[in-house]
Amino acid sequence: MTVSVGFTEEAKPLANPEWVDYVPFNQEYRPEILEHAELCWVETVCCKKPGLTTVAQVKTAHERGMGVSCPFCGRFSEFSICETP
Repeated sequence: MTVSVGFTEEAKPLANPEWVDYVPFNQEYRPEILEHAELCWVETVCCKKPGLTTVAQVKTAHERGMGVSCPFCGRFSEFSICETP
């Protein structure tokens, strides 16, 4: 017996901008996706250097009162939005 589960495009991890590896994955395998993505620069408390993340991850972090995944070490950390480096 085969079970088929349908996913909307937003529910697929590779297409979900809230996925913590959305930016690094798409930089390597699908750079054209990032041309139209809503991105911003953040500086995390852990690594203290600017890194690229999605606006969706920042919004989720604010809504849930948590940090974003650091673009460098992956730790969920407090952050501030910054200008492009």
